Amino acid sequence: MGPGRAPALPDERARCGKRLPHAGLDGGGVLRARRQPGHQQAAHRIAALTHGDPAAGEGTAIFHDLVRVALDGADPLAALPDVLTRVHPAHRARYAAILDPRWHPDDATEFNGAVWPCLASAVWAVRTTRSFEDALRAAVDLGGDTDTVAAVTGGLAGAIYGEAAIPARWTAPLHVPVPGCAQVLRPRDLRELALNLATAAAENGEHATNSPGS
Repeated sequence: MGPGRAPALPDERARCGKRLPHAGLDGGGVLRARRQPGHQQAAHRIAALTHGDPAAGEGTAIFHDLVRVALDGADPLAALPDVLTRVHPAHRARYAAILDPRWHPDDATEFNGAVWPCLASAVWAVRTTRSFEDALRAAVDLGGDTDTVAAVTGGLAGAIYGEAAIPARWTAPLHVPVPGCAQVLRPRDLRELALNLATAAAENGEHATNSPGS
């Protein structure tokens, strides 16, 4: 076991070398998950796991809203004015300024790993390009906290352009070792994992909605 590597839990050891349970690849789980109510509250809770600043929660909620709009087949950039109405008044003006079409990454006043310029740079990269690949290249070329900015850009651009727009030469070498065992997740495994998580989230959301007292 290498330095800093967490030991595998017993159930993780049992899963090593086995495929994840298959939940179907038709995307239905994703569609159900994104239509569940309360996605903004969920975004705030997700952000709070690692970032206590409420501004980070607002940025995550904006990102979730833009992805939701894109997955519904609409233009997330055109939806920005409506999305901003759901931002807390304490942060609305600043987010409106950095998400304005006239904003440029050179206008950032903080390191681009911070929530404000990170989200703004991702929106700028999508707004000023016409493909998934070009959006990611624009994000990475900004320098700074490139992995964070590119991850946010990729999430939004992926929702807009779809999986088929991701260059095969990028996904072919993709592999994610599972901590604690020899299993390595490839693109198909990661896709199944995402769909399994989305399906479970949708089912849990439906159960909470239909339970007594909800």
